Formats: sequence, structure tokens, C-alpha cells
Amino acid sequence: MHYYAMDLESFVFSGARKYAGLSSMERKNIDNGTVVRHVETLLEMLRKHKTRLTFFIVAEIYEWYPELVDQISREGHEIGYHTHHHTYLVKPGALAGDIALSKEFLRKYGVRGFQAPAIILNREDYTTLAVNGITYSSSVYSSLDPYEIDGVLEIPVSTHRISKQDITVRYPARMTLGMFSREIPFGSSLLLKVLGWRRISSYITELEKRGKSANLFIHNWQLFSEPRAARLDRIRDNLRNPLTIPYSFNVLDEFVSLLKEHHFGCMGEALRQFKPSTTAQVL
Repeated sequence: MHYYAMDLESFVFSGARKYAGLSSMERKNIDNGTVVRHVETLLEMLRKHKTRLTFFIVAEIYEWYPELVDQISREGHEIGYHTHHHTYLVKPGALAGDIALSKEFLRKYGVRGFQAPAIILNREDYTTLAVNGITYSSSVYSSLDPYEIDGVLEIPVSTHRISKQDITVRYPARMTLGMFSREIPFGSSLLLKVLGWRRISSYITELEKRGKSANLFIHNWQLFSEPRAARLDRIRDNLRNPLTIPYSFNVLDEFVSLLKEHHFGCMGEALRQFKPSTTAQVL
């Protein structure tokens, strides 16, 4: 079985400064039900394809729409954690502040899994995850098998290895241009339109033949329409960082094609399936 995580976010967590100083309810009013519409359409689609996924959810969305998160859980999808405010964990220790705000969310759904926004996680933050009951993370890019750090199973977002040399995970193991000389991070939804679903499917099949699982993620806002304000925000992001331009394209057709081609499940199953690697090179 393979894993395709859904990072559930609102456009108000895009990083635009105009949203940062607002209250939670002010951000909810600006979202204006966009997340609800996305989830309702997405759940219908997943029912059609008989697929259950892990939803890594920005916990502030639970404050806005608790019944929506309940619905996701009732339909058999796993509830994971994506920080409280979609916080970029650039500084070690920043995660603790978010977790303190998310206690009710984490407790109610018995959350075991975590994915860091932008796949930025510091080596030191695994202890914080462990002491708060998080038993697995998917917060690095790597072709390595899952490995354990401080009692937390790290399930890397899949890459297709190009280099024949051993590749060490150096924290934070985010996507960089230099990475592409060693491995292609096909598990990132940033590359879904660039590579095309057939190429990504071939990478998944290659892992399958070796008895391994692929681990991918995607965002709800890549699949469905957003308000005009959100589209303008993303254009500004593209101007500041042209590497984000591929996020501007709708990838619904590609996502559905992969659902048809492969069997995906909840990532929490990995806790039973995998025996952590003892040979992973981690710095």
C-alpha cells in the first residue's frame, strides 16, 4: 500500500502578512467556507474511489469547523497534525508553541502523525513530537526507508534517487535546487504538473516492484477553485519565489489518475507495516 497525504489548509495560511495579525475568527470570515466546500467535494471523490487518506490538518481549521473535522474522521480518514497556524518551523523549538494551542485537537482525535509545513523540521523537534504523543512524522524528503528518531518514526516524502552515492538526510531536509542533482522529490505535489502523473506513477510502480511504499502529499487548494483574493496572493508568492509557480496549476485530473492507478491508504498503517531502518544516515 502507498500513502497520499492531504494537507488541509486555507488560503489565509499562505503566509501573506495581511492575515498574520488577525484573530482566528477574522481569518475564518475571510475563508468564508472555502475549506468546507473543498472538503465536501473531496470526501465525495474519495468515497467514489474507495480511498481513505491521512489528512494533515492545520488545527485552527478545527476551531472554525469542528463538525467538518468530525466528518472527515467518521468517514474513516486519519486525522494528522500540520501545526496550529501553518507555522514554518524554521527555528528549533517553535513547534512547542503551536502544540500548546492544539491540545484539544490532538487529544480529541488521538493524533499520531505530523507533517511540517513546507517540509521544514529541525532535528531537535522530534523530542517535542514524542512527548506530545506524536508517534510518526513525514517531514523530510528522502529515498531512505522509514527510520526512527527519538521515538518517532520518520516516513520520508518519496524521492526518486539519481545519485549512486549514499545520501545523508541533513536537517532540515527541505526541497532545494541542489537536491535535484541527487534525487527527484516526486512525492511533493509541487511536481505533479511538472512531471505528469504517468512519470510519477512509474516511480511508484518502481518502488512497488521492490516491495516498498511510496509516500506523497497534496493540498486541497491545488484541486479546487479559490476566491479571487487567494489567487492574487499566490501570484504574489510566485513573483517573490518563481519556484512556487507549479503550485498555480490545478492538478485535480492528475490526482484522480493516480488514485485510479494505485492503492493508497492512511499513513498510520505504516506504524504496523514498517520496521524502522537502522542504517539511515541522518545529521
